[in-house]
Amino acid sequence: KNFISFISFISIGGIALGMMTMIVVLSVMNGFQNQVREHYLAMANDISIQTQNTQNFIQDWKSTAHSIQTLPNVEATAPFNNGEGLLAANGEFVAVKIQGIDPNHEADVSSISEKITADFITPADFSILKEGEFGTILGSDLAINLGLNVGDYVTLITPKIQITAAGAIPRMKRLKVVGVFQLGQYEYDSVMAIMNYQDSGRIYQVPKQSVSGISIKLADPFTARETAEAIQAKLGDEYRTLTWIEEFKTLFKMIEIEKLTMFTIMSLIVAVAVFNVVS
Repeated sequence: KNFISFISFISIGGIALGMMTMIVVLSVMNGFQNQVREHYLAMANDISIQTQNTQNFIQDWKSTAHSIQTLPNVEATAPFNNGEGLLAANGEFVAVKIQGIDPNHEADVSSISEKITADFITPADFSILKEGEFGTILGSDLAINLGLNVGDYVTLITPKIQITAAGAIPRMKRLKVVGVFQLGQYEYDSVMAIMNYQDSGRIYQVPKQSVSGISIKLADPFTARETAEAIQAKLGDEYRTLTWIEEFKTLFKMIEIEKLTMFTIMSLIVAVAVFNVVS
């Protein structure tokens, strides 16, 4: 009887250990998923809205943003004027993505302002992007690759063409580095440059009162699909929405598969322990 009691005790202990392991593993996977989401969404939007008209600009964006903010789950909106080009400095050329933001509203939809410094050390925010000064905040790795510090100047070469007496040449603009941000992700820190959306709009010839798109911050980002459908229904087919889930669906699908795999393995461990008790 003592031997049977000992076996039962070991079997029950196996169940407890299996359950504990399952809880720990799933908790770690959930924490990992949240950390990945936090890092990747620093430069992504819960939902972004762009237009499908021939000009690819949202006209009268303020009224569009106001109509969106009346929907449930929408916390804040902010305009953006994005573009691409080359940054040239110290004999180096690097392909970049220009993120034109509204310094007055971007902090409402993005957490990147917490990662900005004025000199790699002193904290700063989007207010250093003054309209008309054509300042830019560079990713830390981008600044290092170009050999730039805060206060230096860099030339932006855009795909836009202008006709001069010498022929067709790319539109170029001299920018001043006013800050640096560091997200800790090389794919962002090495290719992103942030500007005032009014300045980037002038460079990329965006009409006045128009923007490339609108960023949306949600109260519950995990219901982004449902909110995007509501926004699409309200604005009509002229607009298209993109959620963070769609933007990073491959990454999060992989995490979900890993979680399912670990749950299955842990369940089998518990099942073995249960069969031991029964036997």
